[in-house]
Amino acid sequence: MKVGGRLGQRRGRLARRVGQLIVAMGIVVGGVTTVGQAAASPIGEQTCSYQAGRYNVCFQITPLFGNLYAVHIGIDITMSQATAQTILDQPGDPFGTWLFGADGSPADEDVLGQVPATYESAWSGGLSAEFEIWVDRSFLDEDSGEDDVFGRVKLYIASVNRTFAYQTNEVNGYF
Repeated sequence: MKVGGRLGQRRGRLARRVGQLIVAMGIVVGGVTTVGQAAASPIGEQTCSYQAGRYNVCFQITPLFGNLYAVHIGIDITMSQATAQTILDQPGDPFGTWLFGADGSPADEDVLGQVPATYESAWSGGLSAEFEIWVDRSFLDEDSGEDDVFGRVKLYIASVNRTFAYQTNEVNGYF
């Protein structure tokens, strides 16, 4: 019997589907997922928090002109396309995204404002969304001295009545 034959292909597909199901179940039963922050990135550089097979959330603050900055957050969450579409089809927007000023501890975080969704999609790799806002530099000036800003994406899944949070790395600079 050939190992790489039809039976091997079926086992491979079955293993992938079981793996996808386990990942989807992890998303559904896993509770609130909050990504820890790594080293901060400078203004203009994209920084991403990646958990293989689970999600990728990226953050970038880009100077435009004058005192105007583009704040961009993107997220890809691994799940089946059908599950992703079910989440997008639920009533209301499943996503909420905010910017925070990091001041050392979660109790000291400053809420800077909300970042609206500009794109949401269910696709073969899962659920994706993009969030963007243009702001004046004073919006990002969260304290005296160097500023540390991060984003948090919350995903509400109505079918399980759970909210999952995905935190970006920090971007730092003088705003």
